[in-house]
Amino acid sequence: QLTGITSPDVYDPAIADTMVADDHDVLHHGTSRQRESVVVDASGQARTIHTIKVPLHDASGSVSGLLGIGRDITDRKAAEAERDQLLAQLQMQIARMPIAYIHTDRECRFTQWNPSAERIFGYGADEVIGRHPMELMVAEADRAAFDLMFAEIKAGNMEAHRELQTRTKSGGLITCEWHNTPLFDDQGQYVGSLSLAVNVTERHKLEQRLRQAQKMEAVGKLAGGVAHDFNNLLTVIFGCS
Repeated sequence: QLTGITSPDVYDPAIADTMVADDHDVLHHGTSRQRESVVVDASGQARTIHTIKVPLHDASGSVSGLLGIGRDITDRKAAEAERDQLLAQLQMQIARMPIAYIHTDRECRFTQWNPSAERIFGYGADEVIGRHPMELMVAEADRAAFDLMFAEIKAGNMEAHRELQTRTKSGGLITCEWHNTPLFDDQGQYVGSLSLAVNVTERHKLEQRLRQAQKMEAVGKLAGGVAHDFNNLLTVIFGCS
């Protein structure tokens, strides 16, 4: 069906013109060409084809024709597009999530820092990337706890979670709940960690207020009970008097 006809006889003009231009370059300049093109096959389906065209030479070394090899990459391109879409959605979720999303390398130096981390701790990504938490954030009282947590992460402990006092850029102290996942390469070597941090300072304050209110409620009930019993005694005394 194709023998003896040219690209413009088969493909849309825009695609055919590109093919003819590539053929011209190969035949007249002796250079190879590569291109990805979307073409319509004999069944009417659009397919993505990766084409490599190289010159053929005769015995004297002159270009006598060209060889074209086309590979159908439609499924691969569809998989790449789906992957890119999923990655874009994931990046958007990471950027918008209300908790800090932090990556560190094998030395526990920051490599990724989302907007919520900046909002919680006050540092921008450009201020923390490549630096160690000990330089910026770990409170003096919790340095030993941080070292223990990092050792557990490097050992592959998936339950290496802690509540730590964390220092913000402004110098204030907040309590953060850290959930850590160790990361390993294909050889099982530790390469870093992914951490999710939640500011639980206000929650702790509310819990403390609740406990104080419960204590006051208990004291009030006790005082009410004592007053009631004392009132009973007074009633007897008044009656006898």
